[in-house]
Amino acid sequence: MLYNSAKYGVAETKTFTIVAPLNEGPVALDWSQGEILDIDLRELDQEPLPGAYFEDCPSAAANPRNYASWQKLLSQYVRKELALRLFSSPTLKTVSQVGEDEAEFRIRLQHLAREERDKALETLRKKYASKINVLEDRQRRARQALEKKSTQATQKKMDAAVSAGAAVLGALFGRKAMSRTTIYRASTAVKSTTRALQSGEGIAQAEETLKSVEAQLAELQFEVEQEVEKVSEKYNVQDEQLEDVQIRATSTNIAVHFVGLAWSSK
Repeated sequence: MLYNSAKYGVAETKTFTIVAPLNEGPVALDWSQGEILDIDLRELDQEPLPGAYFEDCPSAAANPRNYASWQKLLSQYVRKELALRLFSSPTLKTVSQVGEDEAEFRIRLQHLAREERDKALETLRKKYASKINVLEDRQRRARQALEKKSTQATQKKMDAAVSAGAAVLGALFGRKAMSRTTIYRASTAVKSTTRALQSGEGIAQAEETLKSVEAQLAELQFEVEQEVEKVSEKYNVQDEQLEDVQIRATSTNIAVHFVGLAWSSK
């Protein structure tokens, strides 16, 4: 019997030996009452064991026409009931191999899942790498700008304080009466102090720029973490509910080689 499925990549030949009891009555043979034996027909004995004898068989077994009918019923039975059963993973779109049990299939799925997960994570990395690099570069430049403005503002404040102090001292303790030069110097010192104070506003702007960039970077990093979590959950197949795949042999792929009468020892 040939199980053939292009969809699942299966082309498997199996041979079955089935025995079923014969009964008196309208239904002499029901293949669903049979069992599959792991024997070759060529291994059957032709003669009974010493001291044994053949028991009388039901009358239906004596009619040769019944064997053709039973052969046809057997073909129908194996096509319907003896399907090749495989396991299928809905996540990885993969089916088990012929003869591979569930435990073996799940082990193989774990390896496949890790490979697919790594591919998906690499795709994510490429997707977000340029965005993260741009924001990290903006963050670096914003920090440098803030440090520069902070240094400049501190220096301006120190210069303004020295200038203003010198002008005030010159006006208060100078030997001569206040002159136009003294008044001009005092006015210049006041302007320097004002500019120093205004430079503090530039620091606030730089701080706001840095905060804005860092907020965007944190939001993007959170988005990446969410995507990574989704990928990890998607390829967690450890407890996945496997689906049952049944591949049935077509009538043209079923060959019944022999239907005959056999006795079993009691």
